[in-house]
Amino acid sequence: ASSHAVRSSPALDRLPGYPDDAVLQLQDLRARYFPGDRDLLVQAALGALRTGERFFEAEYRFYRADGQLRWYLMRAEITTGSDGAPSRTFGVLLDITERKRVEDELRERDAELSAAGVRVLRFMYSQVRYEKPAVELAILSALARGDAHSA
Repeated sequence: ASSHAVRSSPALDRLPGYPDDAVLQLQDLRARYFPGDRDLLVQAALGALRTGERFFEAEYRFYRADGQLRWYLMRAEITTGSDGAPSRTFGVLLDITERKRVEDELRERDAELSAAGVRVLRFMYSQVRYEKPAVELAILSALARGDAHSA
């Protein structure tokens, strides 16, 4: 029979902002997932089980006990009972909030650089439009591909 209590360690309790000696309840933890992200976690676990795997990993957002939204990476192993149904999950949980912040910043910088590259290509096109047809075609081709970095 499965329990609704979550057995963890003091370090795991601290990650979502609970005291070291907290007795975590599954229902309380489930209420803290960012909307829709618990479904991603469940789908990752079910997907592993469907393919005969016991291991899965998923990234999801979660509201800590203090209300702070954090990104976590769960890498886990699912054990099954004698009936083949999942009985326990063992794994590690990593706070990847900083990594996600840096990834977002990189995406923003890449978009800014791409936009700047397109502006440069358009300027170059306006300068060579009638003088150098081969350069004009190369610039138009790069603009059409959206490939501002390689032009």
